[in-house]
Amino acid sequence: MYNDWTDEGVVNVEVHRYSNATCLWQAILWANGHLSKSGIDGVFGDQTDAATRAFQRARGLSPDGSAGRQSWTAAGGISHTVDTSDWVNGMYSGWEGAFSVRRSNAGNYQFNFGNGWQWASYNSRTCS
Repeated sequence: MYNDWTDEGVVNVEVHRYSNATCLWQAILWANGHLSKSGIDGVFGDQTDAATRAFQRARGLSPDGSAGRQSWTAAGGISHTVDTSDWVNGMYSGWEGAFSVRRSNAGNYQFNFGNGWQWASYNSRTCS
């Protein structure tokens, strides 16, 4: 699953603002020390925008506040992967934290940062 996020969609204050994909992005920001754990709510608001800009600056990207292809790619990959018959299981490790992720055989992601498995959906929000 390393560098498997290069084809993820955009999340920002205008696109997929309320979604589990935003929640996954917030978990990445948290793991890298740019957002508090309480900020993981699936809403791409001012706090997530500022954290995204800080993440982008730290990685030498243009700080536009939008998590697009370059930001997802800069987030890096998943380590410690284990394949099972239905899932590829792994761990996302940032500078300051880590959380579990898994990808189904169909290519859909789930993540768990302490409150159960959540689908990384662009069209729903259950991680509030």
